[in-house]
Amino acid sequence: GGSTLFQLYLQNNFGQLLINASENIHFAFYDCGWENFNDIKSKKALIMCLMRTKKPVSVTLLKFGDLSLSQFKDVREFM
Repeated sequence: GGSTLFQLYLQNNFGQLLINASENIHFAFYDCGWENFNDIKSKKALIMCLMRTKKPVSVTLLKFGDLSLSQFKDVREFM
């Protein structure tokens, strides 16, 4: 019913918020002014951070897919 659909929406919305936040971290690393760093150690650390945050963090529900609003849309169309 409607409450099940709402619960499913909430779970997928929180999953989407996690994806968005992790993407923002990647962009924040990139926009931190790295071109003004003077030492090579800091630049190497930043490169490592950029590589580690390249793929967004997500929550996977069993083997159905990531919790996200696009996943919710797909489920809703199926119902």
